[in-house]
Amino acid sequence: HLGANSSTTETDLQKILDQNFEFSAMLYEMCEMLEIKFQYASSASVYGTSRSFKESDFCKPLSPYAFSKYMFDCWLMNQNYSYQGFRYFNVYG
Repeated sequence: HLGANSSTTETDLQKILDQNFEFSAMLYEMCEMLEIKFQYASSASVYGTSRSFKESDFCKPLSPYAFSKYMFDCWLMNQNYSYQGFRYFNVYG
């Protein structure tokens, strides 16, 4: 899903957690209930200033936006239903 707040400059952590984490978790649970494949856009911003970009790398999100994406990534790892996440870098267009 691509229905999240994509403002990397948003400073209101609660707002962005509501829009990115809570909304995404609700969509995931609906997909699980209806047995629909779940795909979502994460973000390379979860890596922070790292120069290495492997899924197994330590993440250090530097903004509320990046933190919300990271929190959802972590939450999903503890779920049982399958999913696909894409950590996009700079998206244009």
